[in-house]
Amino acid sequence: MDKHFDKKMAGAILAKEYALCREDPKMQYQQLSELTKSSDTMKSLNIVETANPRCWRIVTDHDAVDGEEAAFRVQGVIVAKALPPIKHKIRSSSNAVQFLKQGLTIGGLGNEDFAKAIHNATELFAELERAGGRAKVTPSDGLVAEGPEPSMCISNRLFTPRKENPNGIAVVMDSEIDPDGNLQSMAGEEFFYGEENAVDYMERKGGTDKKLTKTSPARFQIGDVVDVQLTINMIPIRQDESKMFIILRGLALLDGTCAKDEGASRSKDRQAVGIEETQNV
Repeated sequence: MDKHFDKKMAGAILAKEYALCREDPKMQYQQLSELTKSSDTMKSLNIVETANPRCWRIVTDHDAVDGEEAAFRVQGVIVAKALPPIKHKIRSSSNAVQFLKQGLTIGGLGNEDFAKAIHNATELFAELERAGGRAKVTPSDGLVAEGPEPSMCISNRLFTPRKENPNGIAVVMDSEIDPDGNLQSMAGEEFFYGEENAVDYMERKGGTDKKLTKTSPARFQIGDVVDVQLTINMIPIRQDESKMFIILRGLALLDGTCAKDEGASRSKDRQAVGIEETQNV
């Protein structure tokens, strides 16, 4: 985003989206910004340790050892992204494949609800750390809670190492993610693309009252107002040390007006510069 991006307009759109979420009981239940220690959502949560892959997860059934993983939602403006399809060539080495991710960074442009979501994410980190009882916990590098522009980075691995989950079931990548089959072919026998790696890419068309429909990850642009569905895990990275991860589960394009206007404004500037250079020849 640069001088062509209308932050005021984007901020107003984002504020409207948070207001709509507060009016919807279903959305309110999942909203990270609405999560407080006294809320019904928080009271229903439980933290469990799983074996394959080993991690601590937040589940929705407080009385269940293996309940459904709790997914939270946060709305923001895309400030950076690394989403499929991946068009550049990638080395097929194990290290390259292991660290391939799909993700984005969102900001709140000073929105108070977004700041609350950042704060509540840190509260969930504290609950995970307490439940896990690890000697050392590395904070997630996906949160920037301090400073004038708080942000959240959410991502998901494209592949899971087979050694982490020997019994994991591989699924076929959607053609929108891997149109040429290049990514799928890189998995080999050491890695697989499973349900844990899948991200739902959706788009709302025709206004705030329209349903979400499936879309391509290529549709998302910096400056778009989006809804992110995420989970928060604590994963062991070495003996007696764990790290917090914010994992991307779903991404919905709510409003692309500001990103489109930014592109149009930048294009006009380029045309104006071209005309001026031609006149000076």
